[in-house]
Amino acid sequence: MTLTKQLSAGCLKRIHVNQNLLRRAIKGEDVCPYTVQYKGKSHPCKSAIAHEGVEFVNSIHKPLSCGARLYGQTTGPVTLHL
Repeated sequence: MTLTKQLSAGCLKRIHVNQNLLRRAIKGEDVCPYTVQYKGKSHPCKSAIAHEGVEFVNSIHKPLSCGARLYGQTTGPVTLHL
């Protein structure tokens, strides 16, 4: 059974890959390498589906607070697979 969580449309959601967790997933660990930032909280997930357009941002010189420099963002609804 796959657990899902729906983030509603309206507020900005930023989706990025956590490199440390991605490396662990490649080695076979069961981790959630994606992080969705939404309303000041981080939501880890194994995959995310954006139901509307996603803008990909290259912010090399001004990363997010978590350190992400490349990420996608949308104001549309997003489904997280936990």
